[in-house]
Amino acid sequence: GEGITNGNDIAIFDTQNGSVAQYLKCARNPATCMCWGRIFVADPNRRVKTPKYSLFTFQNTLVQAHFLEYDMKTMSYVIKSEAVKFPAAGLQRTYHDCCLSPTVGEVIASTSVGEIMVFNA
Repeated sequence: GEGITNGNDIAIFDTQNGSVAQYLKCARNPATCMCWGRIFVADPNRRVKTPKYSLFTFQNTLVQAHFLEYDMKTMSYVIKSEAVKFPAAGLQRTYHDCCLSPTVGEVIASTSVGEIMVFNA
């Protein structure tokens, strides 16, 4: 929530009114890079088609996918986060740069040891 932060948090602003729409808590480690992912329709069965945004954050070895979706009950955007799953061994890396691929549904990130990782967005 707003107010008490550790200096590592990420604020997402509402550009229509300039207020903070959501905070992402980054715990102990600051984000080393982040990028917006795909934008898609949250629920195609709804009468009103609201967009759902994806954001990827990289904090040292932690990679998270965040989904910003409009909640009809609260009449505001809410964010849900989940850690990106990796194989059990061998892919713990520190990420320095990332971007959305021109290929639909991929985020590309570079690592501290010179590798490039491709994630499904």
